[in-house]
Amino acid sequence: MSDQQPNNRPLLTVLVPAFCEGETVEELLNKVAEEPTDKEIVIVDDCSTDDTPEAIQRFIDSHPNERVTTTRHEINRGKGAAIRTGLELASGKFLIIQDADLELDPKYYQQLLPPMVDGGAEVVFGSRFKEHAPQIRRRTFLANKFLTFSANLLTAWRSPLSDVMTCYKLLSLEDWRALDLQADRFDIEPEISLKLILMGKQIYEVPIIYAPRWYASGKKIQARDFWVVLKKMIDVRFGKK
Repeated sequence: MSDQQPNNRPLLTVLVPAFCEGETVEELLNKVAEEPTDKEIVIVDDCSTDDTPEAIQRFIDSHPNERVTTTRHEINRGKGAAIRTGLELASGKFLIIQDADLELDPKYYQQLLPPMVDGGAEVVFGSRFKEHAPQIRRRTFLANKFLTFSANLLTAWRSPLSDVMTCYKLLSLEDWRALDLQADRFDIEPEISLKLILMGKQIYEVPIIYAPRWYASGKKIQARDFWVVLKKMIDVRFGKK
């Protein structure tokens, strides 16, 4: 998986949307850089108002040999919008989203990539719930379970999922761009999942361990996003962008 791609195209694009993650983004980017896959890093700062830009620049200055592309939104537009911006800048054969916090460890790329590179999988998700029970609030756990059940129900269990809201969604750059994503916020997650299933893609899940953070530590998703996510799933299922 470390072989250079033809025409210097990296195997993997790691797309990092970041909003006010000054406390974690530099450490996260260091972990991404240490992970041995042939890759590029695309960072989209979604108009952070803390020291996120400075932390990103420190990382770039300390890693002159890394392939890093960075851009910034002049207004805060949301995770989904940051992902769409990053897709325009990516060049890897495959692409994965990596949140700028430390909830998910880039070491899992080594488990997520083989089913695609060597096993012929079309899409690989890292599931936080397939084999593990993360230490999260009961209401958060139940919300995730309900949303995942709803996604499976809406897609008639064509590619049953255990974690529709996972950040770790790995697919080819061509497939990413074919999704015609529209969501601006966290509803980007079910939009990706449902559109892939409705396109006929089979999603292969790899168990991962998740280290959740709490709202006091900067967690961004809110209870109100539950309804936004559920509405997005219904809209996608019935053909509304």
